[in-house]
Amino acid sequence: MKVDMIIHRVNLGEGLADISKHYSVSQTRLAEDNGLYRDNLCEGEELIIRKPTLEALTRGGDTLGRLALRYGVKKNTLKTNNPSLIDGDSVIPGVMLAIKYQTPTNGPSSAIGIVTGSCRLEKFKEALPYLTYAVFMQYTINSDIRTKPADLTSAVSLAKEKGLQALLGIELINASWLGDRGAVSLMLDGMIRLAEAGGYDGLYLCGDDSTHSSLYTEFILSARRAMIGRNLLLITGVRKEDGEIADLSDASVLTLSDELLSIGEYRELSFAFTDLTESSKVFVSLPDFGLVDGRGYERDAIVRLGRRWAKAISTDDKTLISSFSTTVPCSKRQVGAVCFPSLVMIKELMLTCHELGYMGFAFNIETVPMQYLCLFNSLFTRADYNSTAIDE
Repeated sequence: MKVDMIIHRVNLGEGLADISKHYSVSQTRLAEDNGLYRDNLCEGEELIIRKPTLEALTRGGDTLGRLALRYGVKKNTLKTNNPSLIDGDSVIPGVMLAIKYQTPTNGPSSAIGIVTGSCRLEKFKEALPYLTYAVFMQYTINSDIRTKPADLTSAVSLAKEKGLQALLGIELINASWLGDRGAVSLMLDGMIRLAEAGGYDGLYLCGDDSTHSSLYTEFILSARRAMIGRNLLLITGVRKEDGEIADLSDASVLTLSDELLSIGEYRELSFAFTDLTESSKVFVSLPDFGLVDGRGYERDAIVRLGRRWAKAISTDDKTLISSFSTTVPCSKRQVGAVCFPSLVMIKELMLTCHELGYMGFAFNIETVPMQYLCLFNSLFTRADYNSTAIDE
């Protein structure tokens, strides 16, 4: 069977030109799929290799619409296959575009993107073609204080324009008012009004450690009741012990662990949660972080650190955790142990959760590596619930 996506482990001395020639894939495509800006790879680093089954060199007068018609594909497919095609319908002549990839054999899956106040619009645009839902974290509620962290108007408008289901995200911190029925009623009424006034398709509610309690469960139940008769979805952020909250929601985003685990431990947690709730309504949040001397950092930032300072990156075949050591000064101290999830781990975790019937996967748009999105796109067809708008 022809394989159009593999995970390549960089050998000592290899550069993009060598890998490009070996797999007959352009350096530009390698760079786009792996979020690379410079050719400074590290021995042992993993790269996504996606080989199109059909490519085309653009010519003068080409547009996305004309290319889609010429090759019998959707415009959205062209954008997904070529992350550099972001805005508008125009195409630069003389660019080699990926028209088609082999159809994934694992069936459909959904992706939900979490957009925070620090997320750059360009990063959201890159992830947009892969998403079915988008959550915009507009408000943080700390006790009875409501704050709006950032203006995400442009990203919200873009999501609606492209036919995504857009949800208003609200984070609850130190919610001491959860035991006050009057305060809960007022707060829920305010949340629903904000969602409806903003044209959102629903609410996404999540909280910190203090909100994961019986009172928080009652709050989610109250939210469910308050939304009866309204055309709004209720999606919640949950943890591995929050099966009851997941049952009360239309869908949930599950964080398996705040710590970096082995692939075996992630699998066990994935299996265990299916005993608590209906997995077909649950998105699994993939680990997009790593540890530097025990402190959490974005996975991409750690890989860049490895490219610059490590002699080699190694991956444990049993745990599927990649690691390296370095003596580079960091925060006025010496960095020792560095570890992060391998791409093979993320692939295996995606396949395991899909086999268990999970709804799909959640990505923090600001921190998600482009490689995760490429993996998702290579393994699954995207589940579209508003095909008229999305498949333009």
